[in-house]
Order: sequence, then C-alpha cells, then structure tokens
Amino acid sequence: MDTTKRRRRAPVPRQKKPHLNLDKQPREGRQRGKPYRYWLVYGTGNDGRRIRRKFPSYEAAQRWKSVEEIAMLNGGALNNVVTCLCPDEVRQAEEAFRRLGGGVGLAEAVDFYRKHYREPERAVRLRPALCQFLAAKEREGLRPRSIDQLQCALKRFEGAFGERAQLHEITTEGVEGYLRGLRGREGGAASRKTWNNTRAELHSFFEWCGDRRRGWVAENPVSAIERFRIPRGKVESLSVAQSLELMRYVEDFKGGRLVRYFSLALFAGVRPAGELGRLARAKDLGRLLDLERGVLWITPDISKTPTTRRVKIRPNLAAWLRGFPGEILPANHDRDIKAVRSRFGLGHDVLRHTFFSMHVAAFKSVGEAALEGGNTEAIVKKHYLDLANFAEGEEFWRVSPSRPGAAA
Repeated sequence: MDTTKRRRRAPVPRQKKPHLNLDKQPREGRQRGKPYRYWLVYGTGNDGRRIRRKFPSYEAAQRWKSVEEIAMLNGGALNNVVTCLCPDEVRQAEEAFRRLGGGVGLAEAVDFYRKHYREPERAVRLRPALCQFLAAKEREGLRPRSIDQLQCALKRFEGAFGERAQLHEITTEGVEGYLRGLRGREGGAASRKTWNNTRAELHSFFEWCGDRRRGWVAENPVSAIERFRIPRGKVESLSVAQSLELMRYVEDFKGGRLVRYFSLALFAGVRPAGELGRLARAKDLGRLLDLERGVLWITPDISKTPTTRRVKIRPNLAAWLRGFPGEILPANHDRDIKAVRSRFGLGHDVLRHTFFSMHVAAFKSVGEAALEGGNTEAIVKKHYLDLANFAEGEEFWRVSPSRPGAAA
C-alpha cells in the first residue's frame, strides 16, 4: 500500500469577469476629520484590476459607470468630452472616421470634398434630359440608325430609374447595378461587349448633362465604372480559293441577283451590316457608285463613322458591277443572303476582313487600306498584316466574272 502523500495542487484563481456595481444608497466617509457622503462605483476591469471610484452624486456615478461599461464591451476606452454637436452629428463624425480608415484626417477629407465637389446648378428630371440629349444628337447629324439605337438604350435606362428621377441623384452604384442587371438573348448576364457599349452610351449622356452650358450633374457617375478589355483573336479571312468559290456560286445563284451585294462587301470593304443597305437606298446611287471614274463614295450618312471615304473601284470589281447591273439589295434578299452565308459558313465581317488582308498584301500600304476601309492604321496593323502574301493578294484582285460578256 502506497502511503506517500499526494501533493495537492494549488487552486488556480478564477479570473473575475469585467463588471461594475453601484450602490443605490450613499456611503459615509471622513476627510480631514469632517464627515461626507459619496457613491461608490466598484468592480473589475477588462485587465482584471480592481476598480473603486467615488462620486459626490448618484447621477455622476451612474454616468461614469455607463461610459465605462460601453468601453468594456468595445474593448477600449471611450473619450468623454463636452461638445456642441448633437448626438446624431457625433454619430456621423464617428462614421466618417471609420470610413476614412485612419489614412487621412477628417478636416483634410472635407477640404478635398469642398475643392472638387460642385452642386448641380439646377435639378433636372431624367425624362426631359434624355429628350434634349437625343434632340441635340439629331442636330449634330448623328445617323438615324444610331439615334434609334441610342434611344432604345436610354429608354431602358429610364425604365430602370423612372422618368421622374432627379438626374443629379443617380449615383455610380445605381448605374453599375443597372449594368449588372442587363440580360442577353438567352436570359443570362449580358456579354462584356454589351456592357461596354451600354456604358459608353450612358457615359456620353451624363458627360453632355455635365457640360458647363448645362451643369445638370456635378460629375459623371459612369466615369468610375470599369470598362472591360475584350481580347480579340486572329481575324477570320477567306483565302483566294474560297473567295473564287464564293463568287462563282453567287454568279450562278438565281441569275446573279446577289453579285453586287457580295462584290461590294468583298472587293470594296463596305460593311454588310448597315452601310450596304444605306448605299442601296441612296437616291444618288449613280453619283456615289461612279464606274466611269472608278470611285465609290461612302458619305457620312452611309458610313458607320461620320466621315466621307473614297474607295477605289479596281478592274475586277468594275467587271462584277458592269456585268451584273441589278440592285444591290433586290426584293426578298434577306433569305437569299442568309442561305449563301450559311452555305459557306461566312462570319459577320469575314468579307470585310478579307478586303483588308488582301489589300495590304497586294498594295503594301497600310494607310491606303485604312482610308479606303474606314479604319485606323493602328487597327489595320494590329489585325490584318501578314494574313496573306503578295502573290495571294495579286491573285485575289484578279477574281473576275466567268461570263465572257461580264468582263470589263
């Protein structure tokens, strides 16, 4: 039997929880031989230290106890100061310091705000602002098709905020929320291209509203919204053999009724979406399509951009146009164009891409290709260099009609 006495461990003192007490009745004490009454606040602080503090009145003791208890809950001391601010203003100041995060002082933030913020000169509702903006764009000569697109985009924006919304009250957060709510054709989130296009239209609108002549908004709420960078891969372009096969098929398709449409898109770089339709409807088509001088004029009311461009009609294009003198867009052309595009798997801008790549390959001039096609030299250099060699370029510009009477 083990008779060794086990050594008892010393009890670990339990740490008292932070707390404060206040007696409702005063206590008696003596100071310099004279009796006096006081109210005692006592207890334990967050660090475990004992707290004992005397007050001449119950109200003073209660106020101090309340402040200290809040400090205990927050884990830090609170400053008890005398201020002329009301409680709501004190809360706003505390919230301002919290948002600043200690990086800058409140006075510096206020100075920056007063320097850069400008109140709108007068409040304007969204509906009349939109109407005036569209009217201004019409006076500037923006094409009707572009006006319709802009109007549709701004109408949707108005529907989200309401026609009676005050223009200067629309925030960056509100516009960004609207953009995030855009939906594509399949019901999912809109593409980045749709985001960028809508953002650009709204930015243009608010920039116009904030012009000094109007001053309806102090700042453009769209400026701070991200614009996505959309990487573009290698552009799709037809080879000489594919171009020849396409034009031979179009030449025999329903008597060659679509030859003018496809030859202008392929050998003149006219944009199939919009430009060819406006060119076909032009009242002075004979003047614009000048076969005698070998020039095609794309005027601002036809072009995607508000500039005039001059496209050289080369011998093979002249042969196609003279050999097939029908309309650019004959009756019921939509179904036929769709059928041809589907047969050859033609992408949206593949004909225009082919024009640029073969132009640069054959004539070795980025500037001339940019002027005729209505693009910048930077875009031509970025996307169309080295897609075809010189021999392919020369062969491409010899693709002519097979009918003997069609040649120039």
